[in-house]
Amino acid sequence: EGGCIDKYFYIFIIQDEMKNKQNYYIRILLILIIIPSMWWYLSTKRKYREMNTVPHIKMEMKEFLKETYNEEFDVTVIPYMNDDYYEGIIFPKRYKGTSKEYDPFYKTEVYMALEKIPIVNEYDHVAILSNYNSILLKENLEKKLKPELEKWFGKNVLVALQLEGLCSYDDYKREIQHRREEKEDETLSGGIYVFGRVENEKDREKYRKGIYEFIQYLKQEGMFEYVDLTIYVMDERYLSKEFDRLGIQEKLLSSYHEYIKIENLTQKDIKSFRAKKRKIYSEIGENYTIDPSKIDKIPRYYVIKFNENLICGVLEAARIVSEKSIKTNYFLKDKKIKQYDKLEDVEF
Repeated sequence: EGGCIDKYFYIFIIQDEMKNKQNYYIRILLILIIIPSMWWYLSTKRKYREMNTVPHIKMEMKEFLKETYNEEFDVTVIPYMNDDYYEGIIFPKRYKGTSKEYDPFYKTEVYMALEKIPIVNEYDHVAILSNYNSILLKENLEKKLKPELEKWFGKNVLVALQLEGLCSYDDYKREIQHRREEKEDETLSGGIYVFGRVENEKDREKYRKGIYEFIQYLKQEGMFEYVDLTIYVMDERYLSKEFDRLGIQEKLLSSYHEYIKIENLTQKDIKSFRAKKRKIYSEIGENYTIDPSKIDKIPRYYVIKFNENLICGVLEAARIVSEKSIKTNYFLKDKKIKQYDKLEDVEF
């Protein structure tokens, strides 16, 4: 009996030692797995946290823009975006020191999409998308159309035209083709300011003729299918040095504020307002000096948003809306459809 006890006790000790060894190896194995995993987890989490700071997001956006457009940009990251989405406001550095630098018309966005990594519960950068093509398209539209406008209205012309929304191309025809394939809005919108003189009906007819010929040019270029733009005729003395010196702006604004308070406007009110503006401009007289550089200083954003400092000095305005734009825009359903195949279709 004693021998049996010793035998079983011995077996028990051997089994216990084997169990201890197994536990030891398991502990070693766990350590070898857990420590590297913890190190990977913490370092990965730290890496993604650093990536998702505003300075790092800004740096990535700048690098993307530089690689895509071969230009340097100023980027302002909007900090209040959701965790999975960032937006940056961008201006090309080539605008520094010009009137375009602070003009919202030339402001656009860059977007960064993020995706959550489940294990570390942090966000990875998935894609960056920019709408800078919309700015390049605006510039290209001005380069293309300004020479044609100058044929009819002279050198003092301001162009602010655009295709709204995300632009895939900086070339108008390619962008229109793309939008048609995707069934997206392709309306050419905005405004054009022409600086000249309108003293009588003969002058008005001269500008009507110029606008009509410009529309025919748009038709020839295949640019008139979807159009909703306004051409404004402004007294050229708006660009004179005397305009500022004599305080003409303040007088025009005062007259404009009185005009917009009138309820149930009549043709008599409109003619009276035009006459009053001409009288204010006449205070400058005929001996004035035009400063063409003032055109570049006018924010294009003012043209799009009907800024009263600009609109108050307009002598004539013709809104040009194509047939397809009227038919596809609910808010234009009451507007008369015109083919613009005769001078009378251009109405001030």
